[in-house]
Amino acid sequence: MCKYCEGGKPILSKQINVDQPFYNTTVTYEKDYIVMIDRGFLRLADADDCQCLDHGEKIKINYCCMCGRKITLDKT
Repeated sequence: MCKYCEGGKPILSKQINVDQPFYNTTVTYEKDYIVMIDRGFLRLADADDCQCLDHGEKIKINYCCMCGRKITLDKT
């Protein structure tokens, strides 16, 4: 196992400018997004709100893209 598939360390992180409408103006702020391996998925998620698997984009994977280890989910 590697630090990416074992410990959930982000593979990539990036600050993205987000435009948020606010009444009659637009507020622009930076948001941190991360790519990580989580419960058998390669996920793109908001770094501040990534606890729920339903948030963000995800792709089902069978092997770690960093070390090649087969992803297994513990059934406890």
